[in-house]
Amino acid sequence: PRLLAAERAGGLLSPAAFETERQKWIELWEHSVVPNSRPFIWLHGYAAVAETRDDAERALAHALTFGIPHYTPFTLGDAFIGTTYYLAGQTATALPFLERAAHSCMALEVPFEHTYVQLTLGQALADLGRRSDACAALRVIRARWGHAKPRSLAGEKAVALAKTLGCR
Repeated sequence: PRLLAAERAGGLLSPAAFETERQKWIELWEHSVVPNSRPFIWLHGYAAVAETRDDAERALAHALTFGIPHYTPFTLGDAFIGTTYYLAGQTATALPFLERAAHSCMALEVPFEHTYVQLTLGQALADLGRRSDACAALRVIRARWGHAKPRSLAGEKAVALAKTLGCR
């Protein structure tokens, strides 16, 4: 599904075609996994590709069918779950997932996702009025991507939010 989302973002796959292909992927895995693994279908089929509020709300609606994993070994699954809650406007629910992902040891295995979750964490903390904690999260992404060449949109968002918050 993440590759399908990349094709959708690049204009190679229409939103309707994305949904069709994602549904094929889900059906394949529904027939292949043991019941205890169904939450991972949700994690990778819905949460990992949530980019908008609509995506997040759709993902959370499907969580009722598949469940949400309590343990996401060797991935930044907590980042996907937290981002889904955050995009759906459930910032307080998102926070523990985002914090776990941001403070995980996964930076070497998944450096882009590990850096990007710092931005979402910073946004969530800012929304909750935790300015100094938000600034700390934003410092991580600014240090990694703040002056990236070619430019990093996430890095630029972090710099802008840090400026708005008055971070040092």
